[in-house]
Amino acid sequence: MKASSDLRTLRNVVVVCAVMLAVTVGIAAVSMGERGGYMVGDAPDSTGKKVPVVTRSILMPGYSLEELAVRSDLIVSGTIASRADSVLIEPSDGGEPLFFTDVSVAVDDVFLDRTSLLTAGADELVVRTEGGEGEYVEMEVEGAPTFDEGSRYLLFLYRLNDGAYYNAVGDHCYVVGVSTGAWEAARDGSFASPCWQSDGRDHVTAADVRAVVSAISAEPRSVSPTGSVPFARVLTGDERRAYEQGVLAAAN
Repeated sequence: MKASSDLRTLRNVVVVCAVMLAVTVGIAAVSMGERGGYMVGDAPDSTGKKVPVVTRSILMPGYSLEELAVRSDLIVSGTIASRADSVLIEPSDGGEPLFFTDVSVAVDDVFLDRTSLLTAGADELVVRTEGGEGEYVEMEVEGAPTFDEGSRYLLFLYRLNDGAYYNAVGDHCYVVGVSTGAWEAARDGSFASPCWQSDGRDHVTAADVRAVVSAISAEPRSVSPTGSVPFARVLTGDERRAYEQGVLAAAN
């Protein structure tokens, strides 16, 4: 499947499993204005406390279990071990930078691996999600998985081989369908779908996943041909600070 098709689905598809959530910055009596598709609020107060000045909402596509598996390069279960400091990434086309946050996942089961990330016996993966915070600015993303440390998930993941959709160089993965591919573990050991499923299957077991995976090809997918889009760039500390100050100036 081509990158453009995946990205159009990710950004534009409107499905019954999700609706746009109301955007709330959470600051009383603040005059709101748009900046690059964000909602921009106020600056930090006199105490220096960070405030959520940027909020984004994302549509969550409604993939079935089978569709998730077909779109995945990696399917694993594991526990969120840690969260890294957020990075601010500038796309190669010069568009608006976005914050992203990496989480480390301690993998306990591998259902599908079309990559080389786990072939050397590695037991941890890095999953990159949109949203995060800098020195002054916090970017909240409605629809993105929260990934609290200690939580266990069934994860449907994909890799990008070039700079499509803010992808920078690194051995990280993304969740298929924003958070549609992040099924949190339930008390009974099954995994709960984050959205409504047309087939009524709102919980699955490891056996269910293995059955679905056995019916699809394990050959590597060509998500985005290497070099078709220049890699995005992680901004330096000074660059990030200048960007955040610009956001705050635009809000005031």
